[in-house]
Amino acid sequence: MEIILKKGSILLLAFTLLLSGCGANNEKEIKTTPSTKQTIEQNNDIDLSKLSTKLEVVETNGLVTMNYSLRNNDTVPANFTFPSSQIIDYTIKDEKGQVVYQSSKDLSYSQVITNVTIPENKAQVWEEQVNFEEKKLPFGTYEVTANFVATKVNDKNINGAIKSVSQTFSYHKVSTVNENGSKIIVSG
Repeated sequence: MEIILKKGSILLLAFTLLLSGCGANNEKEIKTTPSTKQTIEQNNDIDLSKLSTKLEVVETNGLVTMNYSLRNNDTVPANFTFPSSQIIDYTIKDEKGQVVYQSSKDLSYSQVITNVTIPENKAQVWEEQVNFEEKKLPFGTYEVTANFVATKVNDKNINGAIKSVSQTFSYHKVSTVNENGSKIIVSG
């Protein structure tokens, strides 16, 4: 019986020492790890300088076609948030600087928050057309300005980081001469 008590006491002592060692709180052993939210935010950080914009304007027979492209040259997708269904606000001014067209005033947009994602190393193009002939606009030189209206990218405020781009174009009469020497005037 004495042997059993000695073995039991030794086992109890060893078990107590083991448990007290498990509860030790050594500061060097504690390592902090970022929360899941912090890790996701770090992985979604986008370098706004790696976003490039381009505007192409073509006029054919009075129909002005505006193509705005945004390229994401970063290694993470760019998820843009817009306050409505409008993505680009195109403004067209005449030679005197008068606004003759502005998509935010001349068109209607759904008042719903809209998200657009541009994958890494990809571009997205938005096109809009304005018929100068139908608007009865005079011939001349015009300037188109395209403003990307997103408010956030990857849940962070943009604060005007994506600058507007502009391009001028001519809307004019085209005249050609036929083989027989007669002049043909074509508007547009």
